[in-house]
Amino acid sequence: MQKVRIKYAKEKELKFIGHLDLLRLWERILRRTNLPVAYSQGFNPKPSVSFGPPLPLGFTSECELIDITFDGWIAPEKIKNELNCKTPNGLRIIDLSVIAPHEKSTVATIEKAEYLIEDENGTISSLILPCSPKGTSRPDKVIPNARRYHRLKFFFVIN
Repeated sequence: MQKVRIKYAKEKELKFIGHLDLLRLWERILRRTNLPVAYSQGFNPKPSVSFGPPLPLGFTSECELIDITFDGWIAPEKIKNELNCKTPNGLRIIDLSVIAPHEKSTVATIEKAEYLIEDENGTISSLILPCSPKGTSRPDKVIPNARRYHRLKFFFVIN
């Protein structure tokens, strides 16, 4: 078995796709590839996939994380090429690394989140928030009228 951590970007074409829809999108992408994804045991098997914390609706991100477990070993370049061929516009694979099977989850490796906020005038400001023990930060509680900004970008800072 091989476990892979993928860093991907969710761009403006998909910024209004919610977290649960993004989960289903990744399931479809994995079904379309010819990669041997490991599945859970049970009556309704699901792909062995672990996602990072949910991104607020309307935000783009340059550092979304997903862990995928495969049956057998596959070259990382082949995984990246297969996934890039099947992803829609607005979803771009940035980096891919093989991790140990019992590596900490993506949520446990994130210690803070950085938000870059650009208003209509092109003024960019930065906000760094610590993540809670559940791995989430709440920019909508700190940034007044966060949904009104022209462009919001999101980055995770990993241990």
